[in-house]
Amino acid sequence: MVDEIRDELLSLIPELAEIKDEALRDGVVDCFTIALDEGGYKPEDMDRMPFTLQIENCPVSLLEHIKGVLATSLAIARTMETVYGPRVSIDRDALIAGALLHDVGKLIEYAEEEGEFIASDTGMLVRHNIIGAQIAREAGLPIEVSHIIAYHSIDVDITRRTIEAYIVHISDYINSEVFK
Repeated sequence: MVDEIRDELLSLIPELAEIKDEALRDGVVDCFTIALDEGGYKPEDMDRMPFTLQIENCPVSLLEHIKGVLATSLAIARTMETVYGPRVSIDRDALIAGALLHDVGKLIEYAEEEGEFIASDTGMLVRHNIIGAQIAREAGLPIEVSHIIAYHSIDVDITRRTIEAYIVHISDYINSEVFK
């Protein structure tokens, strides 16, 4: 069953192949698998689940949003590297992993009742960024990836973000605000 879920995730999210570190790539897939299992979802449910509950009849799925945030994050990273050269050092694997997993906690934060997505009991108490960071640590991912997940959200006030976390934070904001 786990192999089937892994294959489905790799098919739905071919961008996973952009993570060069195989152990990190496997860990990202493990995070999705853990969250899907705990939330009671299948991989394809991410393509019908709204990326936010704050927009009525949200026109963008969680899967589309994740891909949008990743694409935006990579574009920002490329631009910064092009403009600033060696003065900017971006861990591309951590950036990709963090962008892909930034909303993984929503698979637990959300529940589905009678075909409608609502906040789960867990989601009423703990936000998806904290849930996702915890899953990442449980899956053995590096603290840098957990940091990106934990601090991507606009509602987190922090004085220090890594460059990768800041890129995902801005990318998430851009990919969210245009639909509000």
